[in-house]
Amino acid sequence: WSPELKQRALAANQPTPELPEIALAHRITHGPIFGEERSLWEPSEAVIESRLELPPELAKALEPYLGGQSPLKLRTLVHDRGQLDIKLESPPFQADLQDQAKVRIPSARGEMYVSAAFDRFRGDLRLPSVEITDPKGEQLRFDQITTGWSYQRHPKGLWLGETQLRLNGIQGHFAAPGQKDFGLDGLSVTGGVEERGETLLMQSRMQWGNVKAGDTSFSGGELAMELRNLDTEAFSQLMKEVQNLSRLTALDPE
Repeated sequence: WSPELKQRALAANQPTPELPEIALAHRITHGPIFGEERSLWEPSEAVIESRLELPPELAKALEPYLGGQSPLKLRTLVHDRGQLDIKLESPPFQADLQDQAKVRIPSARGEMYVSAAFDRFRGDLRLPSVEITDPKGEQLRFDQITTGWSYQRHPKGLWLGETQLRLNGIQGHFAAPGQKDFGLDGLSVTGGVEERGETLLMQSRMQWGNVKAGDTSFSGGELAMELRNLDTEAFSQLMKEVQNLSRLTALDPE
């Protein structure tokens, strides 16, 4: 049995005439389904194939850029123990912005794992490149963009884990006289929170490879920051107060 379901959601929490309504359409295949997991003999409970649907006017406006494809597709595998494996894909994006620039972005793909109790999740998103070219032939290109994350929920409600962003390289080409091409051989940014005893350690780190501008080159470097010995209990209470304040602000902006 594979019914089609649609969830409709506005682009904001409060409905307004200016914001378009979007829909997430689901096609559900119920299990048990064999052969979908790593172990051939462990059945899956369901497979959910989802796609983002835009209003006709917006879909028509984006058709030249997305080739008529859905902006986002998801495939969710529901394991027999309740955990979720999600694969996502977006189509290539190509835009010729009149006399301003050409933008080329290949298909993006990603994966995510969510525990049955929704207290652990990890995933990644991969983009081969982003290329921007202006009418003069000047170009900016980002190669192999990857972001990943892994978090688990602490008993006190905090999320502990790490997020990473990596680029294999950045290349810039200039056509104007006197301007030099440049390149960056890799960039990595990481940040996370971990518990040590009854305190928290927050850290962030940025690393970059060799930088070249014309005939001049610079060696890579690193920048790091840490916040240590943050009391777990006190920080948890602070986050709860911030969340409560955010809810009150959303209910009464004045």
